Amino acid sequence: MRFWKEVKSAGIEPIIVVGPELIGPFWLANIGLVLLSAVLMAILLITYFRNFSRLRSKFVIGLMVFAFLLFADNLVAAYMYFDLAKAYGPPVAAPLLVINVIGVLGFATLLWTTMR
Repeated sequence: MRFWKEVKSAGIEPIIVVGPELIGPFWLANIGLVLLSAVLMAILLITYFRNFSRLRSKFVIGLMVFAFLLFADNLVAAYMYFDLAKAYGPPVAAPLLVINVIGVLGFATLLWTTMR
């Protein structure tokens, strides 16, 4: 009930119903951004794997581990955000949204640099 009161007081319409709780647009945006980050990391992982099959370098193995760990981190974050959305409202989701936008921009820059 606390979450519903916070959503109503913030004037935000909930989008997805999860049991008695609701997930608002800020939480959905956070979940979407971390899933986008996971996709970018998967593309990087595939790229690094292709480079490793060609180069056989230990450095590329490190890049593959790095990309895999960030991929796993983003999948766990998506699950955690879905769970946190049941307990916390927009005051928590809005700052996380800024952090996740910066993260996606960083991963996109890394992918763009890698692909050049």
